[in-house]
Amino acid sequence: MQLLTNKSVLQEANPLPALELRKGKSIATSAVLFFIIFIGIMIREKYKEGLGTDQVIFLILFIAVGIFTLIHSFDKSPDVIINQEGIRNRKHHFPFSPLILMSWNDIQYFFLREIEEEYGSTFYIMIRERETEKDRKLTLSGYDSSAETILSLIRQYAEKHNIHELDKQTS
Repeated sequence: MQLLTNKSVLQEANPLPALELRKGKSIATSAVLFFIIFIGIMIREKYKEGLGTDQVIFLILFIAVGIFTLIHSFDKSPDVIINQEGIRNRKHHFPFSPLILMSWNDIQYFFLREIEEEYGSTFYIMIRERETEKDRKLTLSGYDSSAETILSLIRQYAEKHNIHELDKQTS
């Protein structure tokens, strides 16, 4: 029986897991829908005799937000996928928008960025693409997995693909 001592052989024998990340939507969606229904009832009662131009524009915008929120609540597809191919994330935050792949070979380096705000800090992973030399931002909060889990998996894949992690930046 042959012992597995080669690092690449060990990595193939123990592949890294994939992670699908979804934003929490249930509470926010419910609150927005309730608010829209409440405002709709108030507008209907107040303006039974007719609406002015300003009220019509406001009502159209409110209905559009309501429809967008309702559609968004039915979108169960992942917002981010981290797997052996790379990192797939949405280019736009619209419901049902496609995921764009950034393969591990396309990543030059990454670093953790902390933005300090009044109510706390927000953490991002900034990823530098090799060919375009553009930074892509991946938010670490609001998903159904912890920031530590996401960062740990990205670090494991980065080590496997010889991608360097730069020092954390704070602003």
